[in-house]
Amino acid sequence: MTIRNYDAEFCGKIPLHNVNLIQPHGYLLVLDPEHLEIVQVSENIAALFNQPLDAIIGTTINDWLDESLHAEKLTGNHFSSQKIPFRLRLADSLFLALIHMKGPYLLVELSPTSEEKSFLEIYQALRYNFAELEQKHDLPTLLSATAHQFQLLSGFDRVMIYQFDEHWNGKVVAEANHSGKVSYLGQQFPASDIPKSARELYKKSPYRLIPTSHYEPVKLYPIINPLSMSFVDLSDCHLRSVAPVHLEYLHNMEVDASMSVRLLVNDTLWGLVSFHHNTPRYPDFETCCQFELLADFVSKQLANLLSAETFAFSSTISTHKNAILRNLYREVSLEKALFDDEYHLLKLFSAQGAVLIYDNKYYSTGAVPTEEQLQNLVFWLQEKQLEPVFVSNNMTNEFEEAQVYSNIGSGLLAIEIDKHKGNYLLCFRSEHPYTIDWGGNPNEAVNFEQDAGTYHPRNSFRIWKQEVKNSSVPWKEEEKEAAHAIRLYIFEYLSKNAQE
Repeated sequence: MTIRNYDAEFCGKIPLHNVNLIQPHGYLLVLDPEHLEIVQVSENIAALFNQPLDAIIGTTINDWLDESLHAEKLTGNHFSSQKIPFRLRLADSLFLALIHMKGPYLLVELSPTSEEKSFLEIYQALRYNFAELEQKHDLPTLLSATAHQFQLLSGFDRVMIYQFDEHWNGKVVAEANHSGKVSYLGQQFPASDIPKSARELYKKSPYRLIPTSHYEPVKLYPIINPLSMSFVDLSDCHLRSVAPVHLEYLHNMEVDASMSVRLLVNDTLWGLVSFHHNTPRYPDFETCCQFELLADFVSKQLANLLSAETFAFSSTISTHKNAILRNLYREVSLEKALFDDEYHLLKLFSAQGAVLIYDNKYYSTGAVPTEEQLQNLVFWLQEKQLEPVFVSNNMTNEFEEAQVYSNIGSGLLAIEIDKHKGNYLLCFRSEHPYTIDWGGNPNEAVNFEQDAGTYHPRNSFRIWKQEVKNSSVPWKEEEKEAAHAIRLYIFEYLSKNAQE
């Protein structure tokens, strides 16, 4: 069995930012930025202001502010892409207000708050977290320590570090679990669990909080925003309601409160810190900011470690690549240059076998298919419209005949020298069978009812084992770049010899 892409197109197209609903632990005001007139509200604000919704629409936010506060502070963020926090007193209650522009309107998210926390208290906690994580100099240790630091800071029952792969499936690579909840460490979850539309939202908002998955969403009034004549774009709104299918997903996991904080490496979503709790949990804004800052710090540490790994790997690649270049300048025949010291060629591409097919002759080293099998493979390469450097780590999916020699040739790197003459340098990787522990059957990630419109997430997260065969270790970008360089070296060698 081979891995299929579980990034479901259906899930990826759900317009999560246009739900026009918020969670009930806060309130939303939509303002005309010029006059601070209230043009739209969440329906729960009627109870807060003790006024019918129609009586609130058309007033200004100044009409509801405590007179000792300066309403003009709200105008300072009109052209900022950042959410600026304010403490405001509305209807005799203190609120934390997050204010940000969204197209032609101003969004004001209100959450009840208590007195401001001491900056020193927050700073001390973060410095402790930073100091602990600065001492971790390898990826597994850093990730494990990160999960435990977030668990200590948050008090959530379970904290997991969730890493995305190249297909956007997520694997739990570290976990802090102090409450006896089910452990998901080492398990993999299909990309459809966090579809593309949801992943895109993490680029706009650093975290997503669901204090309780048993909430009733709150509608906006009026339904259509009069400034944009459309639904309000809630893509980077912390109060945004989540899709019912996700709430059902949490119920199936027996999770009440949930939170996720992004981990970005080189502006790409590397993974998430995922929090679960058995009961409702309402971390305040300052705590959420601590999570955000700590995640930013971890992201930088990750980037540094991954850069160091890439540099070390690139250095090894360069060593073997340069050795082959020296051979090409020194030797009188192409096959001698490549195969007299085959160690460098095999090490360069982490291959178990390689063959040069040149002028209908075969020169090989290591484990390679038979000459007849190679000939059929070359015919296939010639017929296909492929890149000059072609790679596959699952040749049985590409070329049916490769099934016969999948044990030694599940992976192929083909460097085209002269397609019309059938001249190629081929490197083979052996089969690398392994088992994936999925958190539930990924083929049942989304289940539709008979009406084809109503759908549900899977209701079981029991380990579902997938045996992956006929695949090799994937080829890295650095190896593909080295293959392009070797191709140029070969052309220079052939050109020089042709002139002599």
